[in-house]
Amino acid sequence: MVRTLAVAALGVGAMAFGSAAVAAPPASSRFAGKYTGPVPAIGAGDYGSITVSSGGGIAFQQPPAEGDGWRLSGSVSSDGAFTITGKYHAPGDGWIKDVLPAPVETSDPAERSPTGAAANPSIEFTWTFVSTGTIVLGGDGNLHGTTTAGNSFVWTRK
Repeated sequence: MVRTLAVAALGVGAMAFGSAAVAAPPASSRFAGKYTGPVPAIGAGDYGSITVSSGGGIAFQQPPAEGDGWRLSGSVSSDGAFTITGKYHAPGDGWIKDVLPAPVETSDPAERSPTGAAANPSIEFTWTFVSTGTIVLGGDGNLHGTTTAGNSFVWTRK
């Protein structure tokens, strides 16, 4: 009988040691999925594809026509706190033009610069932003968000 108890005790010890060595699988974000919707803080139309990964990363693809120059990324934590970082580069192709000071200071655009390529000078710039807030998973399966500025948005599950 002593032998049986010794073997049983050894078996329990081995089982406990074995289970401690096995790592638990990573938790999947409850927000994971593919969505469509606006980007908080930009106000551009709906992105065709917003993906929340199982690790909480947020990727934006298929921008609307007016949001084509944006480069966006983000993340959402398990409690729903999100951060989205965006960057837009305006190449100076005439989107913002008639910038003063021009070669000639005047309010008459015809007098600002000579004709040709230098006429109506444009400005090149890069705009970046960070949007933060919270997201909750609604009973409808969509993500409902509120930015820290108080603006709300909905990402509709695909």
